[in-house]
Amino acid sequence: MRVLVVDGEPVAVCTFIAQLPDVVQMGGVFTPPGWRGRHYGRAVVAATLAEARARGVTHALLFTGEANLPARRAYAALGFALVDDVTLVEFAEAAPTA
Repeated sequence: MRVLVVDGEPVAVCTFIAQLPDVVQMGGVFTPPGWRGRHYGRAVVAATLAEARARGVTHALLFTGEANLPARRAYAALGFALVDDVTLVEFAEAAPTA
């Protein structure tokens, strides 16, 4: 996990959820509400990407909600492009057994 600290306060976080030699999945990107709108989330993602590039990673991916326009703008500014929507199956409880 990478934490961006300003004046002793953590203002944004980002982590790798999965890593292969040439691709990483980023996630856990969060900026507390009081610190939003200052590009701290973008900065911590950029620093995390730079670290991955230095290790030879050539691709990065992440997911965000369709309605999260600030995050989508921040990621586009860093070079991410929308590739496709993702469909998720969520299991509320264990499947019944026979």
